[in-house]
Amino acid sequence: MSGRVARQSAWALASSAGTAILQSATTALVAHWLHPSDFGVAAIVGVIVGLANALALLGLGTALTQAAKVEPEDAAAVLGLSLLLACAIAAILVLGVAPALRVPLSVPGLPLLVGVASLGLPLCAIQGVAFGLLQRRLAFDVIARIQLTAVVLNALFTLVIAVLGGGVLALIAARLLADACLLGPTLRRARAPWRPRLDRERAARFTRFGLPVAGAQMLVALGNQVDTVALGATLGAGALGHYTLAFTLVTLPASRVAAAVKGVAFAALSRNAGVEPAFTRSACSLLRQISLACCPLVIGLASVADDLVPLLLGRRWEATSSLVVRLAPTGVVAALGSAMGAILLARGQPGVELRFAVLRIFVLGALVFAGARMDGASGTACAVSLYHVAAFPLCFWVLRRFAGLSSASVAAAIAPGLFAGLGMAALVILAGGELANLPGGMRLVVRVALGAVSYAALIRSFFPQAWEEAVFTIREARGAGRATGVAVGAR
Repeated sequence: MSGRVARQSAWALASSAGTAILQSATTALVAHWLHPSDFGVAAIVGVIVGLANALALLGLGTALTQAAKVEPEDAAAVLGLSLLLACAIAAILVLGVAPALRVPLSVPGLPLLVGVASLGLPLCAIQGVAFGLLQRRLAFDVIARIQLTAVVLNALFTLVIAVLGGGVLALIAARLLADACLLGPTLRRARAPWRPRLDRERAARFTRFGLPVAGAQMLVALGNQVDTVALGATLGAGALGHYTLAFTLVTLPASRVAAAVKGVAFAALSRNAGVEPAFTRSACSLLRQISLACCPLVIGLASVADDLVPLLLGRRWEATSSLVVRLAPTGVVAALGSAMGAILLARGQPGVELRFAVLRIFVLGALVFAGARMDGASGTACAVSLYHVAAFPLCFWVLRRFAGLSSASVAAAIAPGLFAGLGMAALVILAGGELANLPGGMRLVVRVALGAVSYAALIRSFFPQAWEEAVFTIREARGAGRATGVAVGAR
């Protein structure tokens, strides 16, 4: 089992790495054609449609993955319910929500933009069913190929629309076109039903699990967008554009690397949720590997932001550099929180994330509005990171209370990546001062190389067990290992 899971994790990570690289390159290129306000408007549309999408999916894809048995008729019933909800919500957005928000948000073309983005809701509903079936079979290599193809198509459409002068449509319509192109292949590879079926009795079995997941996802999505709403309402699309791009950069490891591993880990851990101590061992291994992979990426990005952001995005985006540094703690906590979410879902505790989301909406909402009024985008970034740092100890209690993991084991699991990443950052920052006379591009290359070497050396010297486990997992992913285990990195 461990060899297969490790190899599927490798596919998921390869997909995430490729996606992150392509998205970063596309964003860097498009940023030279678009204005910060275009990114701000796209963020506003993303909030509206993203919340609707979380509601429309209803957690049914996750329910298909978690269910003990799924018949073809069950998948057809889930598809029928998903499509019905998606179409109904899309109509509400286009006819009611977008026209009502056009004036308060000062975005004249909001109804048209939301209408274009809403066309993606039915596509996402179909994808949710297909990916749920693929995850159930642990076919993450198939998912990886589909996602990589989607990213390539999205990048091509984005660049073409931007070059042709499409403005903000380049950030909204490209994903819709890419998903539409891959709809047929996705259904075929997932062996998902082509014809939806309205069957209330069959769908009810999955909605019982999916409703708490959907509620948590919607509130999590709302909580994740509190800063966008506050900044957009107080300072407008321009400041929001700088903040959105900085936030995207620091949360890229969480949204790509950690999310990919989370999908594999949830499917694997769900099969062993009642097996102790194997579940505990595998859950701690997941936390450790997320820490090893994501902490250096986020912390390293913040360490070289002064050189990277102007070189990558252009001089008009220099204000984004300081925001990346201020948001770095958010990126670290978001990555580790993704692993926590997989563990709680596998334990059958989807409602816990719901409570976290409610806390986030009220507490973070208050902090963000105060920060935005005090110091604009910088104040918002500081408020967001303050919230995540203050809430991080609560994660230990949640994992102990609902997942059965001791605080000591959780701390030991995340320590290698976190402390080695901080040590690496200290060396990289010092090197930046010593290399001040070098050209920006050359200085960036030297600092990145120094960071990679120093991070590996710190892990190997001070956390040898974590180093051995990482090497073991890589060998398993390549098919070289033959040891037995239960989940990602289990030994």
